[in-house]
Amino acid sequence: MPPQFKPPPSEEIAARLTQRSDDTAEKLRKRLTAYHANLEGVKSFYRDIGRLAEVDGVTGNIEGVSSRVVTCLLKTRLPPQQ
Repeated sequence: MPPQFKPPPSEEIAARLTQRSDDTAEKLRKRLTAYHANLEGVKSFYRDIGRLAEVDGVTGNIEGVSSRVVTCLLKTRLPPQQ
């Protein structure tokens, strides 16, 4: 059984859980490699059309991150500044 990072709260719930067949360290490495290989191309596309907003999703607590995301979303609804 693979390591559990957030174990279920009870054995009853644990007994109902299933694990995806592709949930392995090797598959994760492949997914991360593909993600990083494509990331700059996707970011460039959205940067070029003026729709890229990068948000720090690590610093601060969940409320701080949520606030930054909402702020970015609200800014996209405002008309461009002249």
